[in-house]
Amino acid sequence: MSKQRKVTVAAGAGFTDIPATIPCHSVQVWPDGDRNVAALEYKVVDDNFTATFTTDASIGDILQFVGHGSHGLLGFPAAFSASLQIATILTKVRFADGISRDVIVYEDENPL
Repeated sequence: MSKQRKVTVAAGAGFTDIPATIPCHSVQVWPDGDRNVAALEYKVVDDNFTATFTTDASIGDILQFVGHGSHGLLGFPAAFSASLQIATILTKVRFADGISRDVIVYEDENPL
């Protein structure tokens, strides 16, 4: 199963969390509409959301994350198990120019 949704990235210097909504093996994130409009800055879970990375707006980069190993999951939605856990944050994003825009998030449950 896969799921595609639109998420509004908040204006300003703060990052917007992108949580999992399905148990996903891969996720892609890109600006809605014109992908070359502004650089997308993002943080990843691998370093506990410490370092900030930037896409190349001139070529309209898409963020793509794939789970480790043949069956690696990137994250789970809220209340996925009996423990009523909170949703896994897949990435944190903002636009380099600080303007609020929408991004498209595509999550896929199937291993690649």
